[in-house]
Amino acid sequence: NAIGDIPVIGSLLTPYQFAWRFIGIATFLGVVLCMYALNYLQKLTDRTIKVGAIVALCTLTLIGSQYLMDNKLSMDDKFKVTSSASIDTRGAVANGEYLFVESSIMLLSASTPVPENETDINIISYQKKNSKITVECENKSTEERKIQIPFLDYKGYVAENADTGEQISMTCDEQHILSVILPENFEGIVYDIGFGMFDHHQEPRESRPNGVPYAAFGLLWRVLGAGLVGDNQARLLDENFIQPLDLNDNTGEQDSLADAIGSFNPRWDEKTDPDECFFKAVDFAQVILQNRLEEARAVTRADDLVQKAYRNMRDGIVVLPCYAPWKNALYRSDAQFVVYPSQRGGWAAQCVNDRRTKSPKVPFPAGWGGQPAAVLAKRSGLEGLRFCHASRFLISASDKETALAACRLAQAARR
Repeated sequence: NAIGDIPVIGSLLTPYQFAWRFIGIATFLGVVLCMYALNYLQKLTDRTIKVGAIVALCTLTLIGSQYLMDNKLSMDDKFKVTSSASIDTRGAVANGEYLFVESSIMLLSASTPVPENETDINIISYQKKNSKITVECENKSTEERKIQIPFLDYKGYVAENADTGEQISMTCDEQHILSVILPENFEGIVYDIGFGMFDHHQEPRESRPNGVPYAAFGLLWRVLGAGLVGDNQARLLDENFIQPLDLNDNTGEQDSLADAIGSFNPRWDEKTDPDECFFKAVDFAQVILQNRLEEARAVTRADDLVQKAYRNMRDGIVVLPCYAPWKNALYRSDAQFVVYPSQRGGWAAQCVNDRRTKSPKVPFPAGWGGQPAAVLAKRSGLEGLRFCHASRFLISASDKETALAACRLAQAARR
């Protein structure tokens, strides 16, 4: 503590009280002193005295260094060292920097947390980056259960429920290895806060290859997204849903969803409880996120059905037996139209967009767009054609044959 109490210098020298660090800096200083000593010896004129002094200096240096290392690395006495980061290593020993006498290096080398009871506790994922640990887990028991984390318990660490922000109790065993106490029926993510893997407020910050910087949502999605919806849908959701939110979070770029969530904040002249507003926003955002996840999973489930229909495609027209999300499966295909039973009754046909131009490969004829049913029937010659969108990418018809005929007329008009 005497070193640590020295203003400014103390905070610089305190970390070097650990054995290996002390030896390193002491060796460096010893070399510098030896250089000065040798420089002085060059001024001596008596060769015998000069040689004798050099031999004696080298011998004493070797003996002193060896004694210092042996003494530091073999002593068993405990001592207290408090660094500038206020890490209290009371009970630490010199031959294991930051390591306690009782601690097992084997337990600390474990690659995953160790549940107290494997039947009751399910560990879904585990991530460690520097002093930041994230564990997604589930306690199926009606009692508290512990998870042992391969990490030494130091003063200042906290654990929180990532969903609610509520702190979770921690403890350590006789080996000073950290354990998190999971409440009964707990399901969620436990993490250590501050400067961790999901913190985007500190430098250095990460960005995607396209330059969009990661915010906390994007960093979390990068870890968990593929496990929730699969690799392909995780990538698409990141591009179309998460990146605009991350950009808003990092730059203030306009985003309608971010604005809608932000509208839950208290008005500047109101005295509304900020926490109450926050949890209302959480409920709102949860519904949106849950819908996006279910939508992504539905797309994945539909892929096989759409691919089967694509294999039976004729003249660029894919016919589905029922409505199903088809864009993901046909995005890179040569299909031009998709025909399917409409959820509103009758049949519908939709143009497949070119993936480069984002426009229909073959739009419906210009004279059809936005016209009443009577005009449509007259101009197309199809009595059952009921609707054509003004942008000419979608039509509805009374039956399947009329929808197919509309697609063929569009192809003929394009030739």
